[in-house]
Amino acid sequence: EMERSGVAADVITYNSLISAMAKAPGGSRVETAFDLFNRMVRSGVSPDALTYNYLISVLKKDAGGSQWEKALQLLVEMSKSGIDPNVVTFASLISAMEKARGGSQWQRALELFDKMKQRGLKPSVVVYNSLISAMEKEGSNQWEIALRLFQEMERCGVGVDVYTYTSLISALERVADGSLWEKALALFEEMRQTGMAADVRTYHSLISAMEKASEGSQWEIALELFDDMLRIGMTPEASTYNAVIRALAKAPGGSKWERALDLFAEMQHKGVVADVVTYNALIRAMEKAPGGSQWALALQLFAEMKSRGVIPGEFTYNMLISAMAKAPECSQWERALGLLEEMERSGNAASAITYNSLMNALERAPGGSQLEIALRMFEKMGRAGVVADANTYKALIRVISKAPGPQGSQFQKALRLLEEMQKKGVEPDGSTFNVIARTAQYSY
Repeated sequence: EMERSGVAADVITYNSLISAMAKAPGGSRVETAFDLFNRMVRSGVSPDALTYNYLISVLKKDAGGSQWEKALQLLVEMSKSGIDPNVVTFASLISAMEKARGGSQWQRALELFDKMKQRGLKPSVVVYNSLISAMEKEGSNQWEIALRLFQEMERCGVGVDVYTYTSLISALERVADGSLWEKALALFEEMRQTGMAADVRTYHSLISAMEKASEGSQWEIALELFDDMLRIGMTPEASTYNAVIRALAKAPGGSKWERALDLFAEMQHKGVVADVVTYNALIRAMEKAPGGSQWALALQLFAEMKSRGVIPGEFTYNMLISAMAKAPECSQWERALGLLEEMERSGNAASAITYNSLMNALERAPGGSQLEIALRMFEKMGRAGVVADANTYKALIRVISKAPGPQGSQFQKALRLLEEMQKKGVEPDGSTFNVIARTAQYSY
């Protein structure tokens, strides 16, 4: 309409339109933004730094993950056009690296950070936050860089905010061995002492860190944090409930399965929809119950999840089979075999973990181990291309040692299995040799 009226669009008009494409609901409109940019150039309107900044913002907000390669091309194009990038340009570029499809481009983000400082530009809180978030999203390996960036912010007088603390806590939470939960908790306390109010993401990351703590979850702290959320009026999402339930499942000395069920009931009462992660965590809590698994409750949860349209996965079946194996007096070994059949019918492939749990169930079967079935399972495992590990061989050797029949022949079977194990490069541990020794002792 503007053009029909004979009014020529200027750089401000085009910049406003491209900016609107970055803010489109459901993800930016990349094609439309670049159509506007090309139209702008054809009409003789010269782009400025703001134009390029908006285009980079459009690329970083693409619904499928940022188009970071194109964003970097725009930086080159800016330089060729004699337009100097500013703090906003680098902030958008680093954010594009953080939001890259398939995982953050954290190394490129750091390169841009160095280029920015070489130009004499002072990084803003947005720049540092995007960098720390890029380190967090990379996984468990870059937490030290994230921590150094946080310390640099404090030295340079760049004000940290809730997003900074939350991203750093999340980076610590992702460390594979769970060894940094105390550091995460210390950061949370430091944050509160500065008067900052934590948000839902902060609490979720911290509870998840407690769940993953080395040497068993810090379930009591996880519950305290969860209660703190409720007390200040926050509404936990399913993912937060899941993290607390997982923490209860991993409690040292056996799961706090009754508390896990109470939390599940509260979750349902508040209308929070349980997903496959919820049910997996609950079944795991039943599997790890002290004194033998709560196998009947595990089966009830399994039936409930299916009735609600939640599709069980490989992890679900593995936990259920393990729960049957751990039932008092191993009374449910036949159910474990039935679950394997159901697992395969549903299209879930059995893994070494699955077969190891089955072997454990067959070893502890009432009246003596089920050797013939265990050997059939072992053969089936090989046919399916599932590689037996040290635990598989150890479990099968235990089945052999407890099988009814002449002990001399069982000892020979155990020895042959040990030889096969070593030929395949699977290293037996001390407990495997102990089982072999006991079998030999009873053979004479």
